Amino acid sequence: MDSIDGKTLMSMEIPPLCYCIEPILPHGLFVLAGPPKAGKSWLVQQISYAVATGYGLWEFPSVKGDVLYMALEDTYARLQSRFEHYGSIDGMEHIHFVLRSKTINDGLIQQICEFIAAHSETQLVVIDTMQHIRSNVNDKNMYAADYETMNRFREIIERYRVTIILVTHTRKMEDNDPVNMITGSTGISGGSDGMWVLLREKRTENSATLTISNRDTPSFEFSLTFDDTFCYWLKNERQAPALRQEDHLISALLALLAENQHWQGTSSKLLEELAAFSPELQMTPATLSKKLRSIGPSLHQQHGIIFNSGYSGKEKIIKLDIVIPA
Repeated sequence: MDSIDGKTLMSMEIPPLCYCIEPILPHGLFVLAGPPKAGKSWLVQQISYAVATGYGLWEFPSVKGDVLYMALEDTYARLQSRFEHYGSIDGMEHIHFVLRSKTINDGLIQQICEFIAAHSETQLVVIDTMQHIRSNVNDKNMYAADYETMNRFREIIERYRVTIILVTHTRKMEDNDPVNMITGSTGISGGSDGMWVLLREKRTENSATLTISNRDTPSFEFSLTFDDTFCYWLKNERQAPALRQEDHLISALLALLAENQHWQGTSSKLLEELAAFSPELQMTPATLSKKLRSIGPSLHQQHGIIFNSGYSGKEKIIKLDIVIPA
């Protein structure tokens, strides 16, 4: 076995978490589940359009890039009809549609890797639905087969910085935790980086709840309404504990760096000084350090704040600088 000691681990410069749609959809392997005809395809089409155009999803910004959309239950006529509802073809050249593919055990991983290699700006891969790319599975070995399927997709995640969404169904059996309703064994949830579950309140109504349980981000629960005219999901209310905290953090950072364009110290000291600018900021020093790493790229791009960290002796030191426009 290869091992590293804890001191080496803590001094490693590990790239921060990157996002396809921030903060709800990082790079990684995700499952989107819901009952038949619940609107899952409409949602992944909306996500695909958000990434291809760079317009974002609801109020969340997206990283513009290419999308591989494997619509394995659709036809070109149906796809054309669905995307016509968006009223613009701007950015549609970045969505690449596939109606047929190999299975997971018959070359699918290689097909996807070849596509990403040929389209270096790929941000998102959608497989709608997961059942079409799987081989027949014996119920007795379902856990092993589910985990192996997820591990095969992880081969892609380990090679490329992309997001993969696997669309599947939920069981009819109700559960207090929507994630437990996803079809298949716990091998699917154990092997994924996040689970999205879309449940309509009633099949005949346009209201639904989207539950997001990700490994590396806060959890979210959104109330949605389906717009029959434009055929996309609208978010009714902003969720917000994590979002409010991020807003408070950015506001406090800008205020701190307005007084001095450079700051250096421990996460505990930083939290203490930020609290003077934003008393509503509620997080631990460890959470603050992790949050700064995750939003580091957007801090630089959107606010001119440059974040770095490293060890000085036994203490981890945070360094902050702000670029003031000329």
